[in-house]
Amino acid sequence: MYAIVNASEILQIKDNGKPRSGKEMSELNLITDHTIVIDKEKIIDILPEKELKNKYPNIKLIDAQYNLVMPGLCDSHTHLVFGGSRHVEFEMRASGIDYMEIHRKGGGIQSSVNATRKISEEKLYRTSLKRLKDLFKYGTTSVEIKSGYGLDLETEMKQLKVANKLKDLNPDIKTTFLGAHSKPEEFDTHTEFIEYLNKKVLPVIADEGLADFIDIFCEKGVFSPDDARKHLNEGKKYGLIPKLHADELAYSKAAEVASEVGAISADHLLCASEDALSSMKENNVIATLLPATLYNLAKKEYPKARLMIDSIKLPVALASDFNPGSCYCENLFLTMHIACQYMKMTPAEVIVATTINGAYAMGLEKDCGSIQIGKNADILIIDAPNYQYLPYHFGINPVKKVIKRGVVLQ
Repeated sequence: MYAIVNASEILQIKDNGKPRSGKEMSELNLITDHTIVIDKEKIIDILPEKELKNKYPNIKLIDAQYNLVMPGLCDSHTHLVFGGSRHVEFEMRASGIDYMEIHRKGGGIQSSVNATRKISEEKLYRTSLKRLKDLFKYGTTSVEIKSGYGLDLETEMKQLKVANKLKDLNPDIKTTFLGAHSKPEEFDTHTEFIEYLNKKVLPVIADEGLADFIDIFCEKGVFSPDDARKHLNEGKKYGLIPKLHADELAYSKAAEVASEVGAISADHLLCASEDALSSMKENNVIATLLPATLYNLAKKEYPKARLMIDSIKLPVALASDFNPGSCYCENLFLTMHIACQYMKMTPAEVIVATTINGAYAMGLEKDCGSIQIGKNADILIIDAPNYQYLPYHFGINPVKKVIKRGVVLQ
């Protein structure tokens, strides 16, 4: 048992029983002159510091040294497990070569598919473990990990087995079957590939309990709304919860599909219509925005976060979209900064979006995303005097100490 003392501020970000939306996204439940008491994996008390010695006379102390204390970050959209690297594509884009030309030269998702198919499961685990440890260093204590760089039974299973093995280090990992990430070269049509996934891959993934969610890249030129409905509804028969890569490149009616199938979240949403976003609100679908990807691709437009928060009152989460091609970045604090700068979200809103709302987007809200009695002791001590510093002082890692389920990791 120990207590965290001398925090400049503690951001509790209390769970209100549903994802935060509207004005609730600005409420951090900030307290000062308080201490957090931790026993084993859980937070067991939060009380004024002046009462600590009387109630817990011999307790060990962790001194926050008048720095900010907040919940661990919850990254609800990553592609953490993959083989190879696409650093050459970054150089090509910087030289002015567009995506389709990169694809013709053997780049894009298929490049990662080829590398992931070739890599051994043991090497894939070692490289993925390093990435997970890097996420910890940047304060991410709960994470969703997708497959999607296999596009066949053997490699999709390999990715998901590695993602599940990573739970030995971090039990609060959620896994997503994203076999429908792209059509592999060996299939003629997207519809034919969906039939293969539904009949040959999905039953095995589900039978072995490898995934919590099912996802699809619903986009013009990729998988259609009909493909998405068919695939996601098939996944629901096996108990998998739908997610969608939705309306990222063009309006494709993917956000509407998210509402129809009861998805837990629809992600990207740059090109989603206002009516579709309103339908998501009515159907309790969380909007997960991924601004670091757009920043890395040098896009000029970003999702309409202010419309979602102010007018529609749609719950918004932020995630890294960590992946080998369009966003090789594990730093959610940088994502916060980009969201403030380019989507005009406030510091409080981006913190809520990467904590309790991120937890809801993974179904982890009962244990993660806030500092409350009974929840997991997932806590960060941040080298900052107040919460406004998080997006203000950018380009650094502000994390001084990471506590995961009561264990001090650094």
